Amino acid sequence: MPLPTRKTDQNLILADESTAGPFVIGGTLKMPPTGITAALQAIRKIKIDRGIAPEAKLHCRVLFGGSARLKSPFKHLDVKGCHEILSSCVDEMNNLGASWFGVYCNASEYPNELRLVDGQTFAVSAKHVAALTVNAALLLAEGPTPSDYQFAFDPDPSMIDWGLAARTQATHFSRTHPAAIELTASERPLIDMADIAAYALAQTVLAKHSPPEVPKWWREQFPPLLERMKMQTAHFDYRP
Repeated sequence: MPLPTRKTDQNLILADESTAGPFVIGGTLKMPPTGITAALQAIRKIKIDRGIAPEAKLHCRVLFGGSARLKSPFKHLDVKGCHEILSSCVDEMNNLGASWFGVYCNASEYPNELRLVDGQTFAVSAKHVAALTVNAALLLAEGPTPSDYQFAFDPDPSMIDWGLAARTQATHFSRTHPAAIELTASERPLIDMADIAAYALAQTVLAKHSPPEVPKWWREQFPPLLERMKMQTAHFDYRP
């Protein structure tokens, strides 16, 4: 069944996930309804000003993927230019009243097996942990007194085993969330802001736990970006 579309009078929470080394991250961005149109215009302008097609997806793994970037609409940018895009996006979203949230988990320390209520035991993969951290990041964005909001996420169609009667999509629990919606094609660039949230936290956590040979610029760029976001973060672990 298709998801409903966005209402113009409610907050919008956008969600995505990322991984870095053993860390799995869920990132969310909470946008007030009054800032959404301006946010889309700002993202479009950031791309055009840098010679990037407006329809190009701002995917951080491509931006910082080296060979992947050379085959993408960002092939004319160096690493510094890619960081400038992220910083510009963060500044624009902040100016429009957005709030950033992120939850991280060390998957190597997470249980190898889980069992949902009324389900069977299943083997835990990074995709399972990603779904759990995205849900935790959504709860963090909700806050202690949740108000009306809608929830959009980057869907992962991979079918995985949750110990239920049949395999379900990796993002099954996001899709079945009562506030879940489907963004229109013109609104999809907003999801890229959640990708920035998740990727920035993933790289920051990795930089703080990585060996000394990790490039200096990596350590110097992502933690300040997270500070620029004023991101509220939390550690997700298993509590039996």
